[in-house]
Amino acid sequence: MRRLIAATCFAMLGFVSLWCWAAIAERIPDQFRNSVRHGCYEIGKCPMSFFEGFLFFLLVFGPAVIFGVSAAIFSKTRRTWQSWLQLLGGLVGLHWVLMLIDRLA
Repeated sequence: MRRLIAATCFAMLGFVSLWCWAAIAERIPDQFRNSVRHGCYEIGKCPMSFFEGFLFFLLVFGPAVIFGVSAAIFSKTRRTWQSWLQLLGGLVGLHWVLMLIDRLA
């Protein structure tokens, strides 16, 4: 039961991390002019290939799945709250660095 609760909480934190990153990514073009994306990127208005749809699905649900699986694996033994915060900080940091690399590429 403890592993399920940890996995569920971390999966929700994966969605929170994505939501916070979206708020930050909105301001990136103001700081880095070369990161402005051109083309049609509206979900409902633009045609999307299967590959682009799959990547969008991974973008939305990938962090939650990875956060949840990591918490389930991490909770096999009893840990201190400091180690849980380190895991969360590492996952959020890795997520944001990967998203920044994707955004600036």
